[in-house]
Amino acid sequence: MSDRLIALGVVARPHGLRGEVRVHLFHADSTLLLEQREVHVGPEGPSRRVISARKAAKFVILQVEGCSGRDAAEALRGVEILVPREVFPEPDSDELYLADLETLEIRSETGERLGQVEAVMTYPSVDCLRVRTEQGYREVPVLEPWLLEVNVEEGYARVADFDSLPLEPLRVGKDPGEGG
Repeated sequence: MSDRLIALGVVARPHGLRGEVRVHLFHADSTLLLEQREVHVGPEGPSRRVISARKAAKFVILQVEGCSGRDAAEALRGVEILVPREVFPEPDSDELYLADLETLEIRSETGERLGQVEAVMTYPSVDCLRVRTEQGYREVPVLEPWLLEVNVEEGYARVADFDSLPLEPLRVGKDPGEGG
């Protein structure tokens, strides 16, 4: 887990003329970005030193090393700002981070392997685990009665009524999410 990068937000637009950007946070109340000395600009980008970070009304104003003017800031529009998973504070015993659910094995109530979480989907009404199975994809709501148990340390989650969830069949020759 130590290499994993987690997106805290995305660059919305430049802020001023000196290379600062407005970062739309994925969790508006989070202060984690304000506490960082380095961030990754884009999932493949190198770590960059944080020159300044301050909270504004609904975003964070951020300046990183190597971004010294409005044109450089404009080039970052739409780029995610990421940090290593290990900089997150440990959750309370009754809490977890949705990012920690990615890659979990999904098991039935009896322990049978059903598939693996490929992504966590965040919808306005509910978060869902997008589970790849041999037949296709199912989205498991992160709620009872579907999600029974999560064991991040051992790498699995147990679910109920899995077969009652809609199945999106695998498409031969196409990647999931590819149009058409």
